[in-house]
Formats: sequence, structure tokens, C-alpha cells
Amino acid sequence: MLRGDRDIAANVIIAIADNTSVNMNWLLRGTGTMFKSEEQVTPAIDKDVEYLKSIISAQSKTIETQERTISMLERQLQIVGENNSNQPMQTIV
Repeated sequence: MLRGDRDIAANVIIAIADNTSVNMNWLLRGTGTMFKSEEQVTPAIDKDVEYLKSIISAQSKTIETQERTISMLERQLQIVGENNSNQPMQTIV
């Protein structure tokens, strides 16, 4: 049951219910249990887990690409260093 001077917009209530385990009936009317049953919460959690897995997968691919780039750059630096060590030092006057 909503109490107070202001009403809460329906989209806010829906967002709260969709993104938390709060029971919409409890939120709107003050009836029933405060939290959804486990059966109601599990699909939302599963959706969140799948989303997080996709982010982790994308970040892992980015890390792998960056590791390959770093290795390539380290090899290039090593080659440049070897080439410079074979040349006589020049003195700047």
C-alpha cells in the first residue's frame, strides 16, 4: 500500500520488482511476503548470471588480445635493443 503525499510512478515500481527480489504485491499493497519466492527469483538470477558470463567472456577475449599485443611489442623492443647493442655508441659533442 502506498502511503504519503506522493504516488510512485508505475515504471519505478516495475523496475524495483524486476531488479530485486521484492514482491510487487507487497510493494504495492503491503500484502503477502516482502520477498518473492525462490521460484520467482531464480529466472532473474539466471538472466543476471548469463549476462555476467557474457561480460566475462568478452573481457577474457580482450585480455588475450592485449597479451598477444604485449608479447609482440616486447619482441620488437628486444630486436631493437639487439640492433642498437651491435652498433658503436656515438658521442654527441
